Amino acid sequence: MKLIKYTLALLTAASLTSCGDDFLNEFDKQVITSDQVKDETEKNPDKALAPYVRGLYEDWNFCAAMGGRNDIYGHTELGFYGIGMLSDAMSNDISFQTSDPFGLDRQLSYWGESYIRTGQLWTFFYTVINDANTVIGMVTDEQLDDPNADATLKASVGQALALRGISYAYLAQAYQKTYVGHEDMMGVPILLTDAEAAEAQQSRAPLRKVYARAEKDLLRAIELLDGWTRSNVNEVDMQVAQGLLSRVYLVMNRWEDAAKMANAARQGYQLMTPEEAGSYGYNDVTNKEVMWGLDTTNDNTKMFASFASWMCTGEVGYGGQVGYYRKIDQALYNNLQPGDGRLELYVKPGQTVTMEGGGSSWELSELTNIKFKAVSGWMEDVLYMRVAEMYLTEAEAYAHLNDARAASVLAEFMAQRNTQWTAPAMITPDVVYTQRRLELWGEGFGYWDCRRLKKDLVRSYEGTNEYEGYQGEDVPADGGAMVSGNWSQWTFQIPLREIQNNDSIPASAQNPMEM
Repeated sequence: MKLIKYTLALLTAASLTSCGDDFLNEFDKQVITSDQVKDETEKNPDKALAPYVRGLYEDWNFCAAMGGRNDIYGHTELGFYGIGMLSDAMSNDISFQTSDPFGLDRQLSYWGESYIRTGQLWTFFYTVINDANTVIGMVTDEQLDDPNADATLKASVGQALALRGISYAYLAQAYQKTYVGHEDMMGVPILLTDAEAAEAQQSRAPLRKVYARAEKDLLRAIELLDGWTRSNVNEVDMQVAQGLLSRVYLVMNRWEDAAKMANAARQGYQLMTPEEAGSYGYNDVTNKEVMWGLDTTNDNTKMFASFASWMCTGEVGYGGQVGYYRKIDQALYNNLQPGDGRLELYVKPGQTVTMEGGGSSWELSELTNIKFKAVSGWMEDVLYMRVAEMYLTEAEAYAHLNDARAASVLAEFMAQRNTQWTAPAMITPDVVYTQRRLELWGEGFGYWDCRRLKKDLVRSYEGTNEYEGYQGEDVPADGGAMVSGNWSQWTFQIPLREIQNNDSIPASAQNPMEM
């Protein structure tokens, strides 16, 4: 028993620092035998699996996928919120105040095989997958399906399956064209546990197989998490897993499934009122809309490397005092109607707002975001899922189906954002998409939504408030344009070091320069 406990501690320590280059290598499973693992998980599942589950969340929240360099560029990469900031920088939603470290991302010119960003996405999600496989591989299906199975045992595996499943979905979106119409194109490798080896694929699996894996994992996660009550909002529970699956179904254009899953996910949650929507800081996990998020504490705050540092204009960080402000795109802002509580989330046109902190002050110009409120001591939380997303997913899915339920769901949502809202004669997917962009601004959905909906990148228009240096030729959906001599496009190439070190992905399997 002492040997097992000692080994668990060692492996947990390794998992907390496992975000490295060997993300497609198999874990060393020879330290503890499967019989020992089974014996330990049957006797005390919480104690046996808890360190591994904590390590899984540690990487989801803080994985330093680009190596953890302690400078401004390394401060763009931490955890899933780093992926979210990258996503928004690569979309139409945000306008930049000036040139900053996300500039190449902003121009969609950082996607090539030798560039840092493609390695960041690949390393981050495969690190999470490897961590998840460790948890999943410690428990057999027989243990999980036992009518007397411990709820904690089932929930541990359920959480791992949920994070593995959504990781495959994000990888598929980043490294290949969107699902519909490209189902047989090369996606990404599918790495699983030894028990699932027959379903694994070290080479690039077709998209239909990758998305099938994501769906299977999330459905199983929902089953295992059913009836389990989590201890805090940091953890994935059944409704969060349902919300994650609704994201996958949106990409797959499975509209009815997306609507049903989003509806199930939002049950029991309340929307903010218009007044709350205009004053809530969008970085507090105790808010009634929050379904899943990172509760920042003194022990885990990352200060300058945090989401708050980049997105909170009132913080002593990059997006505040340093001056890399994030604004709402002018064309998007123009869709906010009078009476909308969300108008209060941005500096009014023609006005300025002065912020103070760290013994100095700085001035925010019009349309600069004040959505993410400063909290003393870098204690702003990070939100991964809000119930508002579920309403908008449900409404969009029904709109794609020309279903009258789109109007009723959107009306229910908008009643809690603008009591004066004037609904258009027809609720189209684009009507819902506009509200989605307004509602989820800065929360990490920009790039992923552009990908699945095939939206062009458009920043060069009359009245644009984009930083002049990032204007220029726009980028069509799923295509590219010449930007500073580089072919810029939406689809990332496989990292060069993966091509060089993985015999299952030869150079011939690389995404081409022109897609």
